[in-house]
Amino acid sequence: AKTVGEFWDLVCSGRDPKSPPPQGRFGLHETAPTDNPASRLPEFGGRHGGYINNFVFDCLRFRIPPKQFAAANPLQFLLLSVCEQAIREAGYVDREFDRSRVGTVVGAVFSCDFLHDAIQGAWIPDFLDRLERALLEHGAAREMIARVSDAYAERAMLELQAARDETGSASSSTLASRIAKHFDLMGGAMSLDAGDASALSAVNAAVGLLRGRTCEMVLCAAGQRSMDALAYEDLAFKGELAAGEPRAAFDRQAAGYVPAEAAVAVVLKRHADALRDGDPIFAVIRGVEGVSDAESLERALRNAHESALATTRTAAEEVRLIETAAAAVPSRDGAEAAAIAATYGRDTAGFPRPVGSHVARLGNARGASGM
Repeated sequence: AKTVGEFWDLVCSGRDPKSPPPQGRFGLHETAPTDNPASRLPEFGGRHGGYINNFVFDCLRFRIPPKQFAAANPLQFLLLSVCEQAIREAGYVDREFDRSRVGTVVGAVFSCDFLHDAIQGAWIPDFLDRLERALLEHGAAREMIARVSDAYAERAMLELQAARDETGSASSSTLASRIAKHFDLMGGAMSLDAGDASALSAVNAAVGLLRGRTCEMVLCAAGQRSMDALAYEDLAFKGELAAGEPRAAFDRQAAGYVPAEAAVAVVLKRHADALRDGDPIFAVIRGVEGVSDAESLERALRNAHESALATTRTAAEEVRLIETAAAAVPSRDGAEAAAIAATYGRDTAGFPRPVGSHVARLGNARGASGM
């Protein structure tokens, strides 16, 4: 789904958008030998996921040189695209506003495909040095060693996109600075990595900038692009990767999920200012709360719900819908279900209170899922 409208249609349709990885996405792992861990992943979960397959980015329209675009972190361009959509829907494409008072906040888990490539690329010189010494010890001719070393380096540079990057994409700050520079937003820019809570942490930071009057408006975005073979291996080793078709969250027989990638952006202003300026208002954020408890996930979740109700001055019985981050991992889903039950109990007014999660159908977008 490339727009909010398309995403809403997808949600309402019940269609399953997951797919095998696009050609070339797994790089060298696509031709991995049978003893490679990537080839031993569950047949369904080890390959399928919520990939973005239909994204087309016009780098020239965004004034980005094609060579730079080809080597930079693709998440930069996903975020640029959704930020442009957010600004357009907020009515600020052809409208004057004080750009010096507009901040940029991006939430993302930066342990991603691009960073994995960058790490591997950084080890190329050391690996070649070890390779050359090993071949010399085994009596290989220096001419042959040079040919092997050159061939390996050439193939590695071809396969490892980050090794050719000239934009500093291996730094998470690039995600926010790219957006701020392109749209000429001068109210400060920052990137946050808070794991699966990255999107909500970005929203919380943006709300803080507005409440503290540091900014008059904030462009808040979140993205996730971590779906290479290493990401799947990590989920499999943790026991969180679905071995078959993922079951719904809170299902007693659920046994994991598959990852998804996503990018989303919103323009945030203080409510009174948005009303004053005649801005279109799609939603109102009454509060953002987060807590932690190293000893009990259920207690942490319950405290978060109770804190959110207190902050927004909302009674539990007023809540009509609860959208969760439940990911079909029984231990975590069970803690979330127990926390919801303890906080909200039965609806004495007789209204149904749906509790949901889109993770099973869409995949787990992790750092972007909170938005």
